Amino acid sequence: MELNQYINVISLILIGTNGVWSISVEPEFTKFKYEEQLLEKMIRLEIYVGNMENTIQKFINDYSIIVNETKKAMEKEISIGNNNMELMKSEMKEFYKNVTSTMAQEQTSLRRQPVTPLIAFNACGKTDGTYASGTPVVFQEVLLNEGKCYSNDTGYFTASVDGIYQFNAQICVLKGDEIDYTINVESVSVLRGETRMATDSSDEKCASFSVTTLVRKAQKVYVTAYGMKLDPNADDWNSFSGTIIRQL
Repeated sequence: MELNQYINVISLILIGTNGVWSISVEPEFTKFKYEEQLLEKMIRLEIYVGNMENTIQKFINDYSIIVNETKKAMEKEISIGNNNMELMKSEMKEFYKNVTSTMAQEQTSLRRQPVTPLIAFNACGKTDGTYASGTPVVFQEVLLNEGKCYSNDTGYFTASVDGIYQFNAQICVLKGDEIDYTINVESVSVLRGETRMATDSSDEKCASFSVTTLVRKAQKVYVTAYGMKLDPNADDWNSFSGTIIRQL
């Protein structure tokens, strides 16, 4: 008899309770049953490990995709940044080129513009007497004559260059007298006026006037005063002055 069979036989225990007998039998654990359970556990473990490997691989794949997408996005941003930088460099070069060209043109334009010469005069004196219409008044005392354009022999200012000029004059008259005055460029009046002095005035009267005008080279500018006599008083000067504002 095998040992297991023997154990099964002697394990029958008779228990008497109120004339009822009970028999308890030990469960049978065979080698096949153990191997079957072990195999089942190994299969479950293998499935679990396989699932874990799949999960890990999926994580690796997803992580690789994220890394690659991030890398592509960063490379794209870097490329865009580089393109923008190149565009800015190109725009800065173009701006510098335009500024340089504009400055060169301005410098060339400034070089071409004539430098306005120093032309200015101021003449006065005890100019008296009666002058006919259109006759220049001669201011004999020259206080300033830069450019040597005024003649105290003729009373003419002769322009040495084309330009815009400013001229000023003052005419003083005797009591009871009246004077019509002009500033002329050649035979054309560029300013006209008159001044009169009442007979009962307590003092002589002077009229000051000025004009800005275009004068061409070699044209003559002069003052006329006709009517009664000019006042020869040394305290009230008859005068004629002018200067160039800009050469053309």
